[in-house]
Amino acid sequence: MVIVQEVWHLRSGYDGRAQDVMQELDDLVGPAAHEHPGWCGHARFLQSTGPSGEVVMLYPWRSRVLHEELAAREEPLLAEFNRNYCAAPREIRYFAELAVDVEHEHHDAEQVSDPVRTRTLAGRVALVTGASRGIGRAIALALAADGADVAVNVRAAETAAADAVAQIRALGRRAESFQADVTEAAAAEPLVASVIERMGRLDILVNNVGDFHFKPLDAMEPTEWERILNSNLSSVFYLTRAALPAMRAGGFGRIVNLGLSPVEIVRGAPNIAAYAVAKTGVLVLTRSLAAEQAPYGITVNTVSPGLIDNGHLPPTQKVWMEKRVPMGRLGRSEEVAAAVAFLVSPPASYISGANLAVGGGWDWDNRPVDHDHDVRKLFGAGGGA
Repeated sequence: MVIVQEVWHLRSGYDGRAQDVMQELDDLVGPAAHEHPGWCGHARFLQSTGPSGEVVMLYPWRSRVLHEELAAREEPLLAEFNRNYCAAPREIRYFAELAVDVEHEHHDAEQVSDPVRTRTLAGRVALVTGASRGIGRAIALALAADGADVAVNVRAAETAAADAVAQIRALGRRAESFQADVTEAAAAEPLVASVIERMGRLDILVNNVGDFHFKPLDAMEPTEWERILNSNLSSVFYLTRAALPAMRAGGFGRIVNLGLSPVEIVRGAPNIAAYAVAKTGVLVLTRSLAAEQAPYGITVNTVSPGLIDNGHLPPTQKVWMEKRVPMGRLGRSEEVAAAVAFLVSPPASYISGANLAVGGGWDWDNRPVDHDHDVRKLFGAGGGA
């Protein structure tokens, strides 16, 4: 174990607000740090503040090598924070390398026996749709951490795509952004062809794109219905159809589609009919493809998130959602990404047609049935998310 000291140099005017600024830092990088194999169960904490705006933080980490890897991952995330608050880059120092380990609730000792994450996907190229933010970005980063080169698909958000690409490259992997609206049938084949041309191959496809829309069926316009089905279901068909020839030619393919945790058993819920229909269709499509493509070395699976914290939920909406999860908390994007990374890894080579729910036990069977009027107050009377 090693003791890590971080020294931050705040700009003039912020030294009196060090506690608030450091809390913003923890909100930014804390969740990923707590899931890192090097975490010892102790978050960064404010040790002292000097008169010149120098902030010192101390905390334990499993090893210097593991912390250096974490610090490299954090640098792209810290770019805006540094511009806003810092007069100079942070300094990192290491003390007291001890031949001891620390057990905690998230990681077993076996998982950290190797100080560098195993590169089980080295040499593979993955295409992740909607990869500039949220769950899509987390998936892209998880695959890169496991050694894959990543094609980052975005519909329009060029700045966000550049940030995602920078984060992947900081992990030592190749990354390129590819702009395409995957809800359009005509976009699929050119996108796949471009990925293969620029990155040399395509081994892994993650169909992550899927707009959410919260609206009663009788208030939904036909164009809204079509948009939700195209985004969540048709896009999976378009991209998979375009990717299969290259995968079959190479005798290898891993396809993971994003679903919704309660759709394993067909049932309905108010205000999300189009979304639920589309995600149920994704599961049926996944299992059909799994049977069709098994002879060609291609596995097809679904990862179905439950209620996930996107980092931007209003407090009342977050509390409402947390009460519906047996674990008592919302999921994290990184937890969904870990499920995807497992299903494309070598240990999962005999798994196909599966639906892996990442929902903390949440199911429509155990959710309270609130009156539509009360729910719409939280989620908006007609809004897509």
